[in-house]
Amino acid sequence: MKKQFRFVPMVLLLLILCVFAWAILRPRESEPVFQGKPVSSWIRDLSRNPFTQTERLSLGQDCVPVLTQALGTRPGTLEEAYFKVWPKLPGAWKTRFPRPVDLASARLHASYGLMEEATSDSRFAAPALFRALDDEDEKVRINVLWFLGQMGTEKEMLPEILRAAKNRDALVRAYMIWLLQYHQEQANIVVPTLLKALRDSDADVRMNAVVSLNRIDSQVAAKAGGMAVALQCMKEKTMCIPLSAELSSGHIGKEPVLVVSGLIEVMAGTNIWCSVAAVEALGRFGGQAHDAVPVLLKALASQDVNLRRSTTNALRKIDPDVAAQAGVKRRETGKPRVFPPW
Repeated sequence: MKKQFRFVPMVLLLLILCVFAWAILRPRESEPVFQGKPVSSWIRDLSRNPFTQTERLSLGQDCVPVLTQALGTRPGTLEEAYFKVWPKLPGAWKTRFPRPVDLASARLHASYGLMEEATSDSRFAAPALFRALDDEDEKVRINVLWFLGQMGTEKEMLPEILRAAKNRDALVRAYMIWLLQYHQEQANIVVPTLLKALRDSDADVRMNAVVSLNRIDSQVAAKAGGMAVALQCMKEKTMCIPLSAELSSGHIGKEPVLVVSGLIEVMAGTNIWCSVAAVEALGRFGGQAHDAVPVLLKALASQDVNLRRSTTNALRKIDPDVAAQAGVKRRETGKPRVFPPW
């Protein structure tokens, strides 16, 4: 009798696995069909490998809908449990039960495919794309941001952009804040969000808020302390080149004495890329940045070629005579600088 009862747990486990497999693989009546193939089958293919160019071309106009469906697919309770249990099954059992679909891989591969398919005609996919900004996989979020960047200037996108600007991920917030500069015609809606972003805990978000706000309404940017925020970001961030142009333009640029003194402080820091950005901003002020000449002359001896090149060009704009005396005779040329990604 005891021997018979020993098989009960195993039988129960088999029954549970059968229920899992049936629940996952059962046909769904309302499932969309693309090119004669149910979307679940396309998603299963995506879970293994990204679509090749040939596969994307064969799908034609159905490609973005399929990728969007895959991007929004989340496992149910049974699917998630089966996905966790299946790897722990004995080898012989794995041959009798279907391999679960790795929906996380399917979403990632779908996001790669969408990067290849980004067009203005893909606006209908926007709701699913914005939802994907909450995906737990950072790579998915980054790929979706790239896709949205191709459509972010569309007026219809603004409500979703404003919502995404409150995302918990600082990278998502920074990208959405950057996109707001392309919605100047709706400044009354955009500006309050940008003003709030100036106080964000993340320097990238604050940096992009300065850029977008200065391009939409430079007077508001100046009154909101955009200059101070920009200078602080330049001290914190490795990549702050976008700010070098903003500090010399609009109403922020109408306070050269304050800006120049702040840029000299940035140059005194140890971050070479921030120093390069500060030097480029100083050059845009021309003769108004004369107070920076002593610091720039010291920078000519820097071991960094990018800083030396920026310094020679800035000196020529600020004081050509001093530049000539320092041996700066012509504009330096050479390979373009390669800045790190921000």
